[in-house]
Amino acid sequence: MSEPATESLKAQFDALHAERETSWDPAKLRANIAQRRALVGSFDPTAIVQTGERVADFTLDLSTGGTVSLDDLISDGPALLIFFRFAGCPACNIALPYYDRQLNPALQSAGVRLVAVSPHLPERGLDAIRTRHGSRL
Repeated sequence: MSEPATESLKAQFDALHAERETSWDPAKLRANIAQRRALVGSFDPTAIVQTGERVADFTLDLSTGGTVSLDDLISDGPALLIFFRFAGCPACNIALPYYDRQLNPALQSAGVRLVAVSPHLPERGLDAIRTRHGSRL
């Protein structure tokens, strides 16, 4: 018996881009593509936290109110932080539920907490993304 095909995040992003090609103003699409290329081109993987590296203590505001500290997040084991732009970001609304479906089960089995972090203020609609996707993130 064959294994079910693994869902592809790249295919979902490709479909989003294809939709943009048909619905966006060409100048806005070119600007968006240039911005994404610049972000990818300037990314330095050595400048980010590496696997197993400890980070300085921090506190995050929760979308549901209150705060959570690094100590709170790792009180029962390690945590994996994923970052997203904002609740209305189309790519984020593809990626976050994908990570929840494809990555989170294995992380939970290994005792790792998956935490989604955004630079936006909680009152700017961050709870909406949790509600929209029924996510545990």
